[in-house]
Amino acid sequence: MHELSIAQSLITEVQDALPVDCPPEQVRIIHLQVGALSGVVPEALTFAFECLAPDTPLADATLQIHTKPAFWVCQSCNAQWNSTQILDACPTCSGIEIRLSGSRDLSVRQVEIE
Repeated sequence: MHELSIAQSLITEVQDALPVDCPPEQVRIIHLQVGALSGVVPEALTFAFECLAPDTPLADATLQIHTKPAFWVCQSCNAQWNSTQILDACPTCSGIEIRLSGSRDLSVRQVEIE
């Protein structure tokens, strides 16, 4: 379960990114964006965060995960579409030069502080 190591890294990263004058216990919500094809299971990541956070200054924080859909672009006709399925060809022109964009990422989008 790699979500456990992701949750640990997330806790460390948020604590390190806080302004010097902001106590970590004032963090209320961490908004995380997870790509649909990132391989991260949101429920497992939430569970891991909830297991690890109580032993940290972020004990009162909650994790809100926002899933970013898979986004495809056809290099031949510039068609764009969302799909979690890996396609062999563009549904518009049947071109085979398609690329996946931004659906494998994982990033902290916002940290809400009291």
